[in-house]
Amino acid sequence: MSREEIRRREAGEANGELPRGFRVGVLGDTSDMKPEITRGIAEHVATAFSADDSFVLVTGGTPGVPANFAHVFVSALSARSPVPGNRVWHILPRQSKGMGTGDNTPIETTLFYGDDMADRRAILAALCDVYISIGGGPGCVDEITRALGNGKAVLPIVRSGGASGDCGNHKSFSWGVPTVPRPEPVSASDWAILIDPASTKEQTEAATLAALTALKTRS
Repeated sequence: MSREEIRRREAGEANGELPRGFRVGVLGDTSDMKPEITRGIAEHVATAFSADDSFVLVTGGTPGVPANFAHVFVSALSARSPVPGNRVWHILPRQSKGMGTGDNTPIETTLFYGDDMADRRAILAALCDVYISIGGGPGCVDEITRALGNGKAVLPIVRSGGASGDCGNHKSFSWGVPTVPRPEPVSASDWAILIDPASTKEQTEAATLAALTALKTRS
């Protein structure tokens, strides 16, 4: 069995462990170079969807953008009574198990799939309905490319720079970032904001929320 076949098999197993619902993946760099962007979008998403038990957040379990986004969403969930379970999931490679990462809580669960981060990226890119991409480097490029290849929607926050910044028509890096197409349910006006590096913080937050709402309605 080839490595890609093994990845597809493990993605199927991980898919079976995740709860059904509208799954939103978070992609981004491990340093979170623009935390105000991550926090602002996460706060809007948490306000809109933390009370919706069909909304499931999935990350790659790394520091930076994924961890910071999840922290905001978990904080919103923790304020609910009773506190809902199994709403935030993290995917890490097996080599991370027992290394102080992936501690489970009533809200958060970590699954271990793949032998390394390359495997984990391939598996994560197959699990969600839509991915929000903030910043990122070559690893994020791999996740975006694979997600698109799997027919998934990707919402790149171009004003965040990095790999996400190259998802529009302007290319700043030689990483081979694909030009991400507009998912059909997302309006042209919201998409224009997402792929415009000059969009304001408030415009980007509102457009991301509108795009997620449109995609969730379709799912």
